[in-house]
Amino acid sequence: SSAPQQSPPVEVVSAAALPVGYKLLKRYCYACHNPEVSSHDALLAPPMEAVKFRYLQQFPDRDQFTQRIVQFVQMPTQDHALMMGAISRFGVMTALSVPDSSLHQIADYMYDESLEKPTWFDQHFKEQHGKQGNKGW
Repeated sequence: SSAPQQSPPVEVVSAAALPVGYKLLKRYCYACHNPEVSSHDALLAPPMEAVKFRYLQQFPDRDQFTQRIVQFVQMPTQDHALMMGAISRFGVMTALSVPDSSLHQIADYMYDESLEKPTWFDQHFKEQHGKQGNKGW
């Protein structure tokens, strides 16, 4: 007699299994940098995918990328900003009380992983930056 056929297990990712950096990103960043925002006009701050893109351009090295993200969040000022278009539209972000260790985990996660982005982001990015390079970033 043979054993009954079993279907392969369904992979379910529990909240506990999610990377710490992602959980911290959602907790501290997505209130303003929400990837589920319905349109560009509804944004409170640039999508994290745009932030990642801009910082990678300037700081392709992981340690420099992480350090600069952390420094900006610790002391967000126009002098430290890279995204002048975002500053002119949204202003400088508010300083947040986020532990340094959490900031490093968030920045490392941003560098290492693909980030969620709004459904309209790719088309908007192409329209705004495709032909003019990185103007405004």
